[in-house]
Amino acid sequence: MILLNAQTSSPLMLSYCSCGLFETREPWIHRRRIIDSYEILYVRSGEIFMQENGLPLQAKKGDILLLRPGRQHEGTRTSTGHTSFYWAHFRLGADTSDTGERLEALEPELLCFLRTAEHTRLHLLMQQLVHISNTPGYPPESCDALCLMLIQELGWLQRQERQPQRRLVGEIAEYIRVHSDEPLSALEVARQFGYHRDYLSTLMKQQLGVTLKEYISAQRIRQAQELLSVTAYSVKEISARLGFQNENQFVHFFRYHTACSPTAYRNVYFNTHFNKW
Repeated sequence: MILLNAQTSSPLMLSYCSCGLFETREPWIHRRRIIDSYEILYVRSGEIFMQENGLPLQAKKGDILLLRPGRQHEGTRTSTGHTSFYWAHFRLGADTSDTGERLEALEPELLCFLRTAEHTRLHLLMQQLVHISNTPGYPPESCDALCLMLIQELGWLQRQERQPQRRLVGEIAEYIRVHSDEPLSALEVARQFGYHRDYLSTLMKQQLGVTLKEYISAQRIRQAQELLSVTAYSVKEISARLGFQNENQFVHFFRYHTACSPTAYRNVYFNTHFNKW
């Protein structure tokens, strides 16, 4: 349990409940329910169609949903193909005798929905949370701390969405994400959008904190990390899928940006919890 700072009369307490990775290739629809905790959903593959107290919510790969307690959630349409998402439940409570107190002062800081191309850190946080929660030996506060980091990351992304020129940066980031399995260059991306490379690099630095070249590299690393952590492809196969000339070039690129080899990364977070609805 971790204390949070918020505009309330007493400290707020965050408590991790549970988390996991949902996977199915069968037709699936979210069941009807009312939960007593918050739930963060981070979509890795496919689409989710549901509603919260009648408010329609549709999320695809890279989207994040925050479901709130005490509200009815249910699917509105069947998802087909490969549906995969991380999920994490946590509770917020006031440090008073009334543990059921509503925390309206904090809720505006939490997202109901976010569509963003910049989700590398969220993916890693969710992956670490699932790993730690299923690995004996970690203190319970570790999961509380990771939940708090998730909320802070969501708040940061929400603030970024409100900045000027975010739409252009979002389009560029999405283009890079879609083509992250190709040997992109900053010059090629700039030509694609009709801007000078230096201008886009400055804009990306202002909005995302990294240059255009750094963002391209980060997305290619993210793609490699995802393939290493959720597939059984060999390092050689992954290097080919990402458009590298050979395995050695990929290993050098990965080691340069992460300070570890692809094999070492694959062995870091291996414990997880799968569930099938």
